Amino acid sequence: MLGFIHLFSLALAVFALAMLAPAAVGLLHGELAAAIWFLAMAGGIGFAAGGLILAFRGRPRRPSGQDGYFFAVALWCIPAVLGALPLMPTAGLDFWGAIFESTSGYTTTGATVLGQLSVVARSAIFWRAELQWLGGLATLVSIGIVLAPGGTGGLPGRHIGLLDPATPGGDYRLRAVIRDIAGAYGVLTVACLLLLLLVGIPVFDAFCLTFSTVSTGGFMPRDGNLAVYRNGAAEVVLMVFMLAGGTSVLWHRMLIGRRWQLLLEHRESYWVIGMAIAVGIAYAFAYHRVAPMFVGLAPLTTLRESLLAGISLVTTTGYSAGGVNLSLLPLTLVLLLALAGGGSFSTAGGLKYYRIGGMLVQARHELRRLIYPHGVRSTRFGSQPYNMPMMRAIWGHLFVSLLTVAVAALVVSVAGSNFIGALSSAIAAFANIGPLHGAGWGSEGVWQEFADMPGFAKLALATAMVLGRLEVVALLAAFNAAYWRS
Repeated sequence: MLGFIHLFSLALAVFALAMLAPAAVGLLHGELAAAIWFLAMAGGIGFAAGGLILAFRGRPRRPSGQDGYFFAVALWCIPAVLGALPLMPTAGLDFWGAIFESTSGYTTTGATVLGQLSVVARSAIFWRAELQWLGGLATLVSIGIVLAPGGTGGLPGRHIGLLDPATPGGDYRLRAVIRDIAGAYGVLTVACLLLLLLVGIPVFDAFCLTFSTVSTGGFMPRDGNLAVYRNGAAEVVLMVFMLAGGTSVLWHRMLIGRRWQLLLEHRESYWVIGMAIAVGIAYAFAYHRVAPMFVGLAPLTTLRESLLAGISLVTTTGYSAGGVNLSLLPLTLVLLLALAGGGSFSTAGGLKYYRIGGMLVQARHELRRLIYPHGVRSTRFGSQPYNMPMMRAIWGHLFVSLLTVAVAALVVSVAGSNFIGALSSAIAAFANIGPLHGAGWGSEGVWQEFADMPGFAKLALATAMVLGRLEVVALLAAFNAAYWRS
């Protein structure tokens, strides 16, 4: 348990340091009360984290497998609650609204209960954007050091050594993985920020959009969509970094290290990029059907905004621009694409494409077995091999995921939403693409907005967001009765 406490105390220290940024924003914009709130929270959390670090200094702290699962659960639950506390006074939210907003930001879901952002304190807007960035980092760290090595939900661990190929085991290995992940994530963040500033996005908005984009979160710093900036170059920048966030960090390492053989065999990230482009083209045709391409928008503008919508949907970000929004495609197709999500070892939500690939490979082999019962076949999706334990884990993860969506939809429907609206909100929460629910399918009846839901419905959706990030079964592993009996 000492290993778990040590890891979590370091995460709390980072969280406390992050609160200094919205405090500075509050001071710059004359929001003294908000700045005091953030400074007080940073001091309290930092004091607790420092006390834990000093208390266990010099003691053995190599975490066990069970410690890792506890770390993952605590990493997603406790910061989401702590992040809600300053949102109550600074954004004018009640407790359940603040919990929902904080969890939505931290899990990079992007669903919001805030009305007009123009009347919300700038420090609160910055904080919820920064929460997304912290959540994107937490996603990559928890996958790299806990979920993938443990094979949670069938997560592939074959190429995990790309993150630290020269390190031994134990505590040093954990530090190396975290260092490599945080370094790559930081480089993406700085590059996105500089490019947005270069194309003319205001400084405050550039920071918030950068945090939302590299984490595939989707929070906007202003009311409306990206069309408010009237900046096509900025939309192109955001598309590039959404794809970077929605594809595997292992693929990025292969690309940087010029591991050509592995690059050729790695199929998942190519499928994510290809699907994003295909969905973007589908949005262009859908827009042309409802509003001819040469009326209202120029052809290149239509194509750019359509590609942005496609990339945003596949990477579970949720951005839109101009007249091209997520609701132009049929709701069933959009929900399936959102549930599929992006790539493994990425900040995107959803089931992940390597799981979809594994299920398709197995389905094809089962069909072939009807004709050639004793045939010998390779079970691979590019460089990813599948064996029966992995496939059982994938199917188990799918079952628990669908059960989570069903329970969340049931709770929301009890709160007063119709079935389609409840299902949309549940999938949006679990797949971490909150703006999907607010896209507006007019023919599907009146949907209950997140802000209008009662507290228990907001709590159910916040729980679904966290379970989506925990890969669901990690929670079951952390509270396994067999572990507690031993």
